[in-house]
Amino acid sequence: MQQQNKKFQLPIRTAVVAGLMLSSLLVAVVVITLQYYFNKNLAEKVVHSCYQQTMFSINEYLESIDNRATKEINELKQLPGLLENPQINGEVRQLLIAVMQRNPLFQSVYLGQQNGEVEQLINLQSSPALRQHLRAEEADRWLLIKIFNEAGQQHRRLEYYDRNFTLRHAWQHQSDIDITTHPWFSEATVDDVSTTQSYLLAEIFSPAQTYSVKMPESDAVLSITVELTGLSTLLRNRHRDNETEIFFYPQTGGVIASNQPAEQIIPLPEAPRLELTNEQLAIIEENPILRVSSEKDWPPLNFSSNGVPMGYAVDVLNYISRMSGLEMQFITGDNWQQLATQFVDGELEIMQPVFYSEFRNFMGEMTIPFVDVPYGIITSSESPVTRITELNSKTVAIPEGWSLTGRLQAEFPDINIIEVETTREVFEAVISGEADAGMDTAITLQYITAQEYTDEITVHQGVDFSPAELPTGLHFMVNRQNTGLTNILNRALENLSDSHHQALVDKWFNSINMDGNPQAFRLERFKSDALQVSDELQSIRLNEQDYYVYHQAIAINDVEPQYLTIISPKNTLMAQVWSKTQNAMLVASLMLLLLLPLSWWFASLILSAVKKLQTNIEYIQQRQFSAVDVPAHHLIEIDALSEKLHDLSQTIRTYQQTQQQWTDSLIESVAHAIDAKSSYPTRHCVLVPELSMLLANEADKSNEPIFKHFKLDDEGKQREFRLAAWLHSFGKITTPEYLVDKRTKLEMLYNRIHEIRMRFEVLWRDAEIEFWQQTVQRPENREMNEEALKVKQLQLKDDFAFVAQCNIGTEFMDQNTNERLKRLAKITWERHFDDQLGLSPVELDQQTAATTTLPVTEQLLADKAEHIIPRNQKAAEDAWAGENLNQPEYGFNHGELYNLTIESGTLTKEERFRINEHILTTIKMLEALPYPDELSTIPRYATTHLETMNGTGYPRGLTADDLSVPERIIMLANVFEALTAADRPYKKAKTLSVAIFILHQLVEQELMDRDVFELFLTSGVYKQYAEKFMTSEQIDEVDISKFLREEERYI
Repeated sequence: MQQQNKKFQLPIRTAVVAGLMLSSLLVAVVVITLQYYFNKNLAEKVVHSCYQQTMFSINEYLESIDNRATKEINELKQLPGLLENPQINGEVRQLLIAVMQRNPLFQSVYLGQQNGEVEQLINLQSSPALRQHLRAEEADRWLLIKIFNEAGQQHRRLEYYDRNFTLRHAWQHQSDIDITTHPWFSEATVDDVSTTQSYLLAEIFSPAQTYSVKMPESDAVLSITVELTGLSTLLRNRHRDNETEIFFYPQTGGVIASNQPAEQIIPLPEAPRLELTNEQLAIIEENPILRVSSEKDWPPLNFSSNGVPMGYAVDVLNYISRMSGLEMQFITGDNWQQLATQFVDGELEIMQPVFYSEFRNFMGEMTIPFVDVPYGIITSSESPVTRITELNSKTVAIPEGWSLTGRLQAEFPDINIIEVETTREVFEAVISGEADAGMDTAITLQYITAQEYTDEITVHQGVDFSPAELPTGLHFMVNRQNTGLTNILNRALENLSDSHHQALVDKWFNSINMDGNPQAFRLERFKSDALQVSDELQSIRLNEQDYYVYHQAIAINDVEPQYLTIISPKNTLMAQVWSKTQNAMLVASLMLLLLLPLSWWFASLILSAVKKLQTNIEYIQQRQFSAVDVPAHHLIEIDALSEKLHDLSQTIRTYQQTQQQWTDSLIESVAHAIDAKSSYPTRHCVLVPELSMLLANEADKSNEPIFKHFKLDDEGKQREFRLAAWLHSFGKITTPEYLVDKRTKLEMLYNRIHEIRMRFEVLWRDAEIEFWQQTVQRPENREMNEEALKVKQLQLKDDFAFVAQCNIGTEFMDQNTNERLKRLAKITWERHFDDQLGLSPVELDQQTAATTTLPVTEQLLADKAEHIIPRNQKAAEDAWAGENLNQPEYGFNHGELYNLTIESGTLTKEERFRINEHILTTIKMLEALPYPDELSTIPRYATTHLETMNGTGYPRGLTADDLSVPERIIMLANVFEALTAADRPYKKAKTLSVAIFILHQLVEQELMDRDVFELFLTSGVYKQYAEKFMTSEQIDEVDISKFLREEERYI
C-alpha cells in the first residue's frame, strides 16, 4: 500500500512547476505535431509538383522536337526535286544541309529505296564520338553514305566532304544490309510521319529518335534521326542535387536520359597494325562483311543493350575489324539454339564466344582462345562453397545449351542438374528455391549480381571442380565454308599485345561495382509490377532505405509509351521537414524557459520550508542524527511536522544503537562458540580481530604511500573492518572439532593407536601360545624356544614403539620409515569374531561383504574399503572454489597405514581439505546475508585471509593486485596468531622472535605483504600484542632491523 501511494507523490516544486510546464508543453506538442504533418504533406506536395513539372518539361521538350522534325520532314517530302528524283544530290543536298544546320539536333537524313538502296547524309559535328567511330578526319564536315547494288552485289560507299562540300576522300566495300527490316523504313507511310521509340545509337550509344515518311508517288522513304542528348542536360538543370535520380527510358530498356553523371567508358588503345598476305587480303575482299552471332544476355562477355551488341568478345571482334578491314554484322538471336541453327545453315560466318568441345570443333573451326574465364557458383546463402562436390544431392541450375552439361552430369552424377533458358533465369531459380545453386562463368555471375542481386545472392569464386577438367578458354567458331578466315582471325588475335588485353580486362572485368548499383535499383525491375504507373508519389524500400518514387508514362503521337522514373531518398525530404520542426521546437522551448522563473517563484514560497525538512530526513537516512536541526516555523503544519521528525530521529537512533550492539554481540558470541567447540581453550576467533584492529589503527595513522588511501576515519569503517575480522573463521562452525584438534595421525573421535596396541598384544599372546605349544611337543627345546620368544617379544615392543612414534606426527616421514611401516602392515593376526556385529545401519552400508568363514586373517595395519568415506554430494557442489583449493577424490580416508604414512603433521589431504573448506562455507554464509552499504565489503574482507601475494593461496587464487590493505592486515593477523597460539594440541607455541622470523620467510616467499609486515614491526604492534596476549615464556628479544628493507632501517 505504501509503495502504491508513493507512485502518486510528487515534490512540491515539481508539482507546481510541472503543472504549469506540462500544460504548456502539451499545447506545444500538439501544435508542433500538427505543424510537422502539415510540413510533411506540404513538402510531399512540393516534391510531387516538382516531379510533375519535370515530366511536363520532358513532354514539352519531346513535343518541341517532334513538332520541329515533323514540320521539317513534311516540308522536305514536298520538294519538287525529291519528288522527281529521290536522291541526295545537287539542290536537294543543299536544302538538306541547310535543314541540318538550322537544326543542330538533326544527326542524319536517310533516303531509302524499295530495292534496298539507301543514302544517308550525316552531320559529323553532331557528336565527337560519332566522328571518331566513322573514322572521320578533322577537316571532314559531312559524310554521305551510299548503299547501292552493282552487278548483283550490294556495295557501301563512304564519301567524306569538307564544309564547302568538297569531296576529300572516300572508300567502298561490299555489304549486306537489308533496310526493309528497319522500323523507320518498314513503318513509314505517305499520310503520316512515323516516329520510332527513343533508342541508343549503335555507333556512339547516344539517345536518338527517328522520324520517317514515304514519298508521294514513290516508294522512297525519307527519314530524319534526331539526337536527344539535350534531354539529360535538361534533367540535370532541373535537379542539381546529388540524391535525386531521374531516368527516362523506353520499354525495351536502355536509359535515354538521366540527371546522373554519364558512365565513364574506359577508352581502348588503338588497334595495332596487321600485316596480311595477298591470299588473306583476297579472302577479305571476297568476304568483306561477316555475320556474327550475338547473345542478348551474357554480360560482360556478350550482351545487347537496347539492341546494341556489347561486351568483351564484341570489343575483340571490333579490334579484328579495324586490323583486318573485315566488317562485323552482328545478328542477335533469342537463344543459343537459334543461333546454332543459323550457323549450321550457313547464315552465320562466326559463332561467339564459345568454349571448346569436340562437337563444336566438328561444327566449325576454332580460333585460338582470346580470354580465360573460370567458372563460379551462386547460392542464396553466405555459406562458402569451395568444391563442386559440396553440392552433391542438391539441385544446380545452368543455362540451356551449354556444351558442358553432359560432362557435368557424367562427372557428378549425385548433383541434380537442371537447364534454364538464360543466365538470369539461373538467378531466379536460386532465389525462388527451385535450385540450391547456379553455375556459369564467375565473371558473368559477378557482373549480374553486382547489378541486380547484391542483397540476395552470394558468388563463390575459385571453386574446385576436380576431378572434372572443364575448359575455361573462350574461342570464336568459324564456319568451315569460309576457308582461310580462321587463320586471319588467329593472326589478328596473336597481334593483340598484353596492353590491349589488359585494357579489355579493365573495361569489362575490373570495373564491376561489387557494392551494387549506386542508383539502388534496376530499370528492368520497374518494367514489371514493382511499381504502378501513376501520377501520384509512391514509396518503395530499396537496400534498407526508404525512397519516394514518381513513375509515369510519356507518350508522344501514339508512339509506345516511354517511362519517367524519379527516385529520391525520403530522409533528404524529411531532413528539411525536421529542420522546420526543430525551429518550431526551439521557439516552444524558449517560451517554456520563460515560464520557468514564474513557476519557480510560486514553488519557492512553500519549498523553502519543505527543503529543510527534506535535508533533516536525509540526515536521518544517512544515520547522521547529530546533524538533525529542527527550527521553529511560522506554518503550523510545518512546525508540527518538524517536531515529529525530531522525535523520530531520536527513536531511530536509539533503535539502531541497540540493533548494532545486538548484531555485534551475536557475531562475537558465534566466534566464541567456534573457539569453544574445541576441547582445548583456543582463542583464535577472538585474538585475530584484536591484532587486526591494532594493526589497522597504525595503518590509518601511517603516511606511507601504500596506506595513503586506507582510512578508518569514521565509526562505520571501523565497525565494518572489526566485524570482518570477527567473521573470518565463521565457516569453521561446520568443521568437525576432532579434525581441528587432531593430535595424532590415528586419532578420530579417539586415538586408534589403542586398537593397534591391542593387536600387538594379540601377537604377544600368539607368540607365548606358540612357545608353549612347541615346548609341549618337544620339551628338550624349551631353552631355545624361550630365547626365541624373548627375541620376538622384544621385536614386538620395538615395532609397536616405532608405530606409536609415527602416530605422533612430529617428524618427517622419509622413504625408509614408510617402507618399514608397509612391512609391519603385512604381519597378520587371526580374527575370530564377526566384525559386522553391533554396527549401525550407516556403518553396515560402508562395510564390504560379510565374512562367511571365521577365523579371518587380518593385517596388522589395515587400509580397508570401509575406511574410505565418499564425499558428500552437496558438500562437493558447494566446494565451487578456487584456483588453488583442489578437491580430493574422497571425503575421508581412515585407513590405518594411509594415515600413519602422512609425511608431515597429523592430517591427511582429505582432512586438510575439510578444514580448509571452512573458507568456502564462510563465503557462502556471508554472501547469503543482507548488508547495509557501510558493511557491504565484510564478505570480501572476511574471506581473503588465506590468499597469498603471489596467487598461490585459496580459495580464489588472488594476487597482490587483487588484495586491499584491510585484507592484507587480516592475512598477517591470522598467521601470526596461529604461530604464537599456546592452545593448539597438535603443536607447540612459537616464541615471538621465531614467529617474526617465520613471517619474514613468508614475506620473502611473496606469501605475505611486506609493507604490512614492516608496519607491524616499526609501529611496535608486535610488542603490544605479545605483552597482552602471549605468555612470558614466549616473549623474547627481537632485532627487527634484520627483517626490514635497507631504507626502513634508518627511519
